[in-house]
Amino acid sequence: MLALALIAGSAIFATGFDVKNVKLNTQNVWVLQKGTGTNLASRFGRVNTEVNELTSFNAVTDPSELIQTEFASLLFAGANTKYVNISSASPSDFTEDSEDAIELESSAKSIAVGEAV
Repeated sequence: MLALALIAGSAIFATGFDVKNVKLNTQNVWVLQKGTGTNLASRFGRVNTEVNELTSFNAVTDPSELIQTEFASLLFAGANTKYVNISSASPSDFTEDSEDAIELESSAKSIAVGEAV
């Protein structure tokens, strides 16, 4: 339990991680690190909370949001104008020319839980 708390604490205070609502009721948690300043590289990965290790690591261009539910994990990019359903079996880089990206006609709006639309 202490190790799990350390991982969650590290993710919250690490530069580049935007943590909004983390419920650790699953063994695998997707994380997103947005590149800023001189470190413009952005990446996403999967953390296995049972063994406390990063099990997947991929690049992403211009990330916006990462949403994880028990049914799917979605990664938004380009100011929420496109997204990809992250494959748990074989996650891949999400770049400008990703074939599995879904383009949106207008950008998706991100709201906090309980916030009016």
